[in-house]
Amino acid sequence: MKTLVVLGFSLILLGLAGCNEPLPLAIVNDVSGSSSTTVEVISQSGSGLDGVGYDSLGGINSIPKSTTLINMVGIKNTIYGNTTQQATATVTIFDLSSPVYLNNTLLGYKSLTPGDVFFKGIKAEVAPYRIKLRVGGTRRDTIIGKQYVLGGGIGSSIFANNFPYNKEIDIAFKSLSLNHTFLVSTPEEVKAKLIIKGGVKTNNLTIALEWNGDSEDSVQIIMGGREKGSLDIIPIFRVVVPDNGKFQLPEAIVKNFPYNRHEFITFSVIRNRFYRGNVGGVLKDYHAYATSIHNISIAIP
Repeated sequence: MKTLVVLGFSLILLGLAGCNEPLPLAIVNDVSGSSSTTVEVISQSGSGLDGVGYDSLGGINSIPKSTTLINMVGIKNTIYGNTTQQATATVTIFDLSSPVYLNNTLLGYKSLTPGDVFFKGIKAEVAPYRIKLRVGGTRRDTIIGKQYVLGGGIGSSIFANNFPYNKEIDIAFKSLSLNHTFLVSTPEEVKAKLIIKGGVKTNNLTIALEWNGDSEDSVQIIMGGREKGSLDIIPIFRVVVPDNGKFQLPEAIVKNFPYNRHEFITFSVIRNRFYRGNVGGVLKDYHAYATSIHNISIAIP
């Protein structure tokens, strides 16, 4: 996975990957301009961490950058016009002295559950911590420890279909060595819609996204889709744009997306609130994310 800065929106797609692999878009800058947008190209190799599916941050698997990772996420899925709500809250405490490798590639770290975790006074359950792998072209989940999950995972947490958007949530850690409570503020709910004009067969497709802009920070937009014969939604690229409520997809990306390999395409608008702290013990360096995601899946236009 690599990050490039694209000036303006005039892009060149450099190539298409092999026939049996999810297709990354290689994007480079070919003009100068005053506006800049960061595009993250999501690529995959034969073995290692897999980019299959979206994690709770709306992204792909990544190497932990902190001792403790806290995720609270509200997800809205709109599929062919029908919308459902989901939510989850997890805490993963990494043992940075126990790395996990595959073919000399660092995949992550084993995890620990040294005490109890509470969200709004409700005790989280202990559940397997899985990462997605691709080994020799085969996708699989691998358990490398345990994590705290509120209510057992997406769709069955205490937040259920009523994620507490734009609220303060108290999170408590209780163990023999640490008792600490802190607050995390959740973002306003993202409410997005697609504006589609034209079509793929007529070679005049345009795609724009609109949402309730916050203007406080930025949002991530991910475009992907479900490949034919697969149950996984493959993220193709991610772009970071101002949270101003509108984004027109660049023409080069729209025209070169591999529509013929997908059953449908999915767009995700992701609003994060990020917090970082250090209170010692398992919270020596914690990263907390509160996230709102709106996934919109449509048939190929």
